[in-house]
Amino acid sequence: MHACKNLMKGVKKGTRNEVAILLASYWLNFCKMKRSKAWGRLDSWNTKNQAPLEEKELLSIMQSAEKGDYNYGCSNPFLKRFCPGRKKCPLFDYATKISHGNLNVILEKRDPNWQIQFYKDKQQMSTRLPFKFPTDLHWKPQFGSLRKQIDQEYGQDAMGVRGDIVEKLRRKCKRWNEIGEKSKQEKEIRYKPFVELSNSVLCEQAFDGRKAYYLVYNDRTGEVTWAPEVEDENFIYKPIDNDEVKNRLVQLPSKRQDFNNEEQLIKDIREFLNRWHEPVDQESRTLDVLYTLLTYIKDLVPQLPYRRILASYGRGKSAWLDSLGSIAYRGLILAGSNTDKSFVRSIDVWQGTALIDEADFGDSSYYSFITKILNVGYDQRTGYYRRCDENDPKKTLSYNVYGPKILATRGKYKDPALESRCLTTRGRQNTKPMPLFRMERFKKEAQILRNKLIYWRFKNYYRMKEAAKQLEDPTVANEVYGKDSKLTSRIKQVLLPLWFVGGSKMKATLNELAKNLQERLKTEDPDYLLELHVKEAITKLVKGDEYRNIVNVVIVEGTPKEIQYQIGLSAISKKLLEQQGFSEEKITRKEKISMSKKLKRIFQSNLGFNIRIGSSRTRVVSIPEIWLKPSIEEPTLPIEHSRDTYIHKQKPNNGNTLECVHCRRPILPGKARATDPETHKDCHMSCYRSVEKRREASRGD
Repeated sequence: MHACKNLMKGVKKGTRNEVAILLASYWLNFCKMKRSKAWGRLDSWNTKNQAPLEEKELLSIMQSAEKGDYNYGCSNPFLKRFCPGRKKCPLFDYATKISHGNLNVILEKRDPNWQIQFYKDKQQMSTRLPFKFPTDLHWKPQFGSLRKQIDQEYGQDAMGVRGDIVEKLRRKCKRWNEIGEKSKQEKEIRYKPFVELSNSVLCEQAFDGRKAYYLVYNDRTGEVTWAPEVEDENFIYKPIDNDEVKNRLVQLPSKRQDFNNEEQLIKDIREFLNRWHEPVDQESRTLDVLYTLLTYIKDLVPQLPYRRILASYGRGKSAWLDSLGSIAYRGLILAGSNTDKSFVRSIDVWQGTALIDEADFGDSSYYSFITKILNVGYDQRTGYYRRCDENDPKKTLSYNVYGPKILATRGKYKDPALESRCLTTRGRQNTKPMPLFRMERFKKEAQILRNKLIYWRFKNYYRMKEAAKQLEDPTVANEVYGKDSKLTSRIKQVLLPLWFVGGSKMKATLNELAKNLQERLKTEDPDYLLELHVKEAITKLVKGDEYRNIVNVVIVEGTPKEIQYQIGLSAISKKLLEQQGFSEEKITRKEKISMSKKLKRIFQSNLGFNIRIGSSRTRVVSIPEIWLKPSIEEPTLPIEHSRDTYIHKQKPNNGNTLECVHCRRPILPGKARATDPETHKDCHMSCYRSVEKRREASRGD
């Protein structure tokens, strides 16, 4: 204390005992001096007094200060009399500004990054208070340039002055630590591998072989730091540190690693995959590279395809799965999961890329379970697996199984819809020597790529997040595939996310992939192939000279108006058989009936078209004109034939032609018809005659 400098000059009678207890307490309890040293100073002070105290009395004061553990500060009324004031006090700027410093403001604001700013502010204070502070929360200040200044100014009291500053800082830091710990205890702790904080800071879990921590990326500054935990609002987020991490069943980055540009990164990925697995062709390797990048933005895309290799034993499935899975976003090795619970829990906890080898799941019930996971795991909104709690059947447990999946299978899936969501490559035997084992070199190269890819995710996260909003715009598909593309909606949906990461330069490649995928699905799905042939046959019937095969053309009035073609199944069957190479003379009645049955199933089950019984007990199907677009252009009927001959306007709620009031069958265009005199409604001429005969007979009776 600066007041001690004035007190050491000696005092008059009446204040000796009070000053003695102050000085003794200061040296013993505050400066932590040894008793002998403190007694020497107290005795030296006593000699400077006008009337020194007796040695016995001075010793008694020394013992009281020692036992009482007294501590007096600048707020003591007696010491204030000797204080030079704040303006002249050389210690005020150092010892008292701390209490009003930035740390208290940060704690009051409950800033989510207060720990990081806490460390930064300590460094700022170390320049103001030239002490060197370590980066832990409990400070042990070590004096720097201020020590010489204090020694020169205070001489033999320098130690006490330094001790005064240290004690004040120690007390203040202790209070800060208590406040920080208390605020942490009030918040809920959550364990997450990835956190997006409210201040646009991204935290991604990493593992360096010893401990798990967060890589913290600030989008505003572009800096990447690390932290053992992060706080946001009412939560404390901590990385997951379990056996899956320690046993490296989850492929995590270890640090941020720079890359030159995106083109070079793509080249590095391709070279790594080619080094450890021989590609079937360059098209499949391009798919691997794009899918790897897609896994790193999986939480920004509403739906994801699956990447799969299809091959028998010894065709490189495991090498491909290991190579691609080792660099995918948070690759999760699921081999060894003995129950469906461990399977879905691992996916739910890590929210990464599931690596699934069909060989690990030979049990038929387990295989059907995985198929169920794949059927729901492609959609971010509905990708939840639900089951009842074993302990409480009334409680339903939900697991989020959405995410990219890399599959290695021996056979196709029975469900065509699931097949269409798989970007499949057929494996083959190696044509050149390839590594048989993947050991330390493989792990090191994969780790470097994961470090680069996590930095790529950081740098592109918010840009991709904003661009993902375009996926709801239907014109995006036209931009990628072209307006005149004949690709199905499913194919466009499956491949569009790859364009999202590949960009416009990959447009030609994706169009080629889409065409190949559609051709493969045509050959693998008989119903789909038949549906395409049916569409082609009906288009020829509508556009060609065989328009008279059309039973009727109906306009259903509404908003917008809908045109329907009503065509007999037999006419469509005949046209299909002709397309397959059968001549008209060789088409038998049995073949036409067999084809008609197939068409009935396609129209009703797959397309949802209405089929009714027409005249002469023939089946007639109603085909919306919009289903044939863009295959047919206006005019939909030949120009030389007026539509007025065929079209009858109807009400919006009635999609059929005019019906006979008696037999309830349609009145076909060009057929003789009459008006019933009693009901004043249209009917067939034959029905009119028969009804009139019955009426005349009844009148005669």
